[in-house]
Amino acid sequence: MLFLCCRFEFHFSPQTRHAVGNSVPIGDNLASHISMHVLELCVTHNIKFICLPCNETQYAQPLDVAVYGPMKGLWSSILGKWKETAEGKKFGTVPKKVFPVLLKCLVDQLAPTVTTDLISGFRSCGIYPKDLDALLEKFIPTRPS
Repeated sequence: MLFLCCRFEFHFSPQTRHAVGNSVPIGDNLASHISMHVLELCVTHNIKFICLPCNETQYAQPLDVAVYGPMKGLWSSILGKWKETAEGKKFGTVPKKVFPVLLKCLVDQLAPTVTTDLISGFRSCGIYPKDLDALLEKFIPTRPS
């Protein structure tokens, strides 16, 4: 807990001192991420701390929604193709010397769309621009009449 408080106080909080308006970190509601000291720092520095509903962060975190899912699928595809190569057939796991090459392939394939994917993730989750209906849709899908 002390580590989190120090990290918040010395890394996040100073970045917000000159911000115009409110700063809003979005947390995952894990008890070890929140303390009275952190909440007091939020009040002191005009920071509005938002906690997502328990066990539902996969629907409301922009990275989970727009980046990690596609990244997992792409990584699976890259590994599958490598395992079909002559070198890949020799090994049960990816050797240390091959891993960085495959990882670079992943990053290169994600790079062209990562900015638009991130923007899309924030929009899709209703975080920015703020859209409560978009966020609620993740939890309570509307049914056709």
